[in-house]
Amino acid sequence: MSKQKVILTSIAAVIGIYYYRVVMAAKRLLPSVGSPLNFSLKGGQISFIVPLRFINSDSVSIPVNSVTVVNYIGVNEFGYTILQNKTNIAARSTSELPLQVTIPFPSIPTLGVEIFNQIKTTKSINLTFKGTVNSLGVHVPIEQKLTVSIPFI
Repeated sequence: MSKQKVILTSIAAVIGIYYYRVVMAAKRLLPSVGSPLNFSLKGGQISFIVPLRFINSDSVSIPVNSVTVVNYIGVNEFGYTILQNKTNIAARSTSELPLQVTIPFPSIPTLGVEIFNQIKTTKSINLTFKGTVNSLGVHVPIEQKLTVSIPFI
């Protein structure tokens, strides 16, 4: 084998190993959802931020190209969130991505009934966030549930 072929094969192997390590680390990410923050009413919609945290216990940083999440209250979908800012989840650390959640006013009556029924029966609101994290073209599924207690009712 010529020297050039050995060098090209070595480079391809190093890139392949790096890609494999990043993809495997992305599949082992531990997501969690924080409590909603910064509620606002404007432009015919309700919006708030949900912090999506990722624990990366691997020794390799994970480049994130995008995050797409569908939001649910009970079984009712109330929109989706797309985070298209490229970011990096550092090795052996926790990173937080702020997801902007938007609920258009036409969806509020349906969601209002679901929220009322949940509060009435469980004194809480059950939120579910389902989606994918895109890292180097690989879509890693995530699903997180969040229960917001409403103790004063």
